[in-house]
Amino acid sequence: MTNNNHSWTDIFEPLGTTCEIGFVLQKLDSARPSVFRWSGIRPADLRRLLDEKFHDAFALENLTPINAGMVLDSRYQWAFHSALKSDENGKFIAAPEDLSRMHRIERVRIINDIAEFQRRLTHGRIVCVLVAPSSTEEDLAKTLAAIDGYSGNQTNQLLLVTGPSGTAEVPGSVIRISPRIARGIVTRPAPYNLANDADYENWENILRSFV
Repeated sequence: MTNNNHSWTDIFEPLGTTCEIGFVLQKLDSARPSVFRWSGIRPADLRRLLDEKFHDAFALENLTPINAGMVLDSRYQWAFHSALKSDENGKFIAAPEDLSRMHRIERVRIINDIAEFQRRLTHGRIVCVLVAPSSTEEDLAKTLAAIDGYSGNQTNQLLLVTGPSGTAEVPGSVIRISPRIARGIVTRPAPYNLANDADYENWENILRSFV
């Protein structure tokens, strides 16, 4: 893959179903922060998060450890890589006052990322990227409607990336489902717990087709 000017990747916005798109953008030399880039959330919970405009997202009282370096916002079932570390018993390591201080710092970053996410979608013409192989066309239409409601416009697009559903679907190609919804084909999505094991060449082919 080329390593020239990758500012073209700025039109893409991860939607957090897995970290795979984060690794793909990293491979393409994109360092732009994004609220969903290193987090995980199911499409139905994502739609509710957008509908509620991130209300009380990442509130400390809603956070529970998932593993040593991840937490779950139980209100939205939204998983984050986090500086709020936990032990093997699923308890936060930091003392309460330190945990509160660390949380305030991290929440400021997340609030800033949310503001940038809103700014970008409100400005429009962003391609929101989803890795959710079980999503139906109805699911995708609902997710795009949530994006439209959140952004206040109908100029953003939704790209679902999946493996092929038959021999006629060629990895690296894009299938247009509707004027603003498309499905990109890779050889197979990366495993959830090995999100950096992506089909980078076909991912790049898919993304470049939107530029």
